[in-house]
Amino acid sequence: MPGAKEAVVLALALALLFLPACGGSSQRQAEKLQQQVASWEATARLTRELAQERALPKQYTRQVLEAAQEGLDQARQQAANSK
Repeated sequence: MPGAKEAVVLALALALLFLPACGGSSQRQAEKLQQQVASWEATARLTRELAQERALPKQYTRQVLEAAQEGLDQARQQAANSK
């Protein structure tokens, strides 16, 4: 059911966009960054799969993939800055 898949992708993307930056131990921060990267990668993968099945509008696909790339870039930058 494409509508449910779209909702999952959107929910993942929005949840990550609104996650607050949390302080804490460096190990906890590293784990959080790893989770963010994994989640954005999963969002992008699912979006690509659904786009190949033509289950998503092109504009929506582009927006989600751009948000995923921005999220990945931000998480990776935070990881580099925390070293």
